[in-house]
Amino acid sequence: MARVLGWLVFAAGLGAAVYGIATLHVVISVIGLILACTAGLTLLKLRADGPGPEPEVRIAG
Repeated sequence: MARVLGWLVFAAGLGAAVYGIATLHVVISVIGLILACTAGLTLLKLRADGPGPEPEVRIAG
């Protein structure tokens, strides 16, 4: 659920940045870029903390 929300905020931030640039509104562009960067860093943190590859189980003998 956190990843879906992170991706939505990331996409919304990019959309706001593009809209701000297209309409020449600096404040909207900056807010959109801040949202996108923060969401991107959060997604990277979730990826790093996520489950790693399955460890191989070896039978001694």
